[in-house]
Amino acid sequence: MKTSEIFHKTAKGQAEVENRSNALSVKQRRVLILVNGENDAATLKELSLCENIVEILQTLIDGNFIQHEDMTNSSTYDRTQPRNTG
Repeated sequence: MKTSEIFHKTAKGQAEVENRSNALSVKQRRVLILVNGENDAATLKELSLCENIVEILQTLIDGNFIQHEDMTNSSTYDRTQPRNTG
C-alpha cells in the first residue's frame, strides 16, 4: 500500500459511521471517520495518530468499509479474486 493512496467509504462504511453496527476498534473507527476521499494514507496516519495505519486500512478494506480510489468506479470489482495489474 502506498502512502499516497486515497480511500473512499463504501455504503457499509458510511452505515458504520452513522450506526456503529459492527465491532470496530476505537482506532479503526477513528480512521474510518477520517476517510473522506481526499485524505491519503499518510494524512490519515498523521490525523489519526495511528502508527499502524497500513494494518488498520487493510482491515477496513478487507471488511468492505473502504475502497481505494481506483476501485470506487468499478462495479465489477471482486475482492475475493486477485486483481489483474497488467
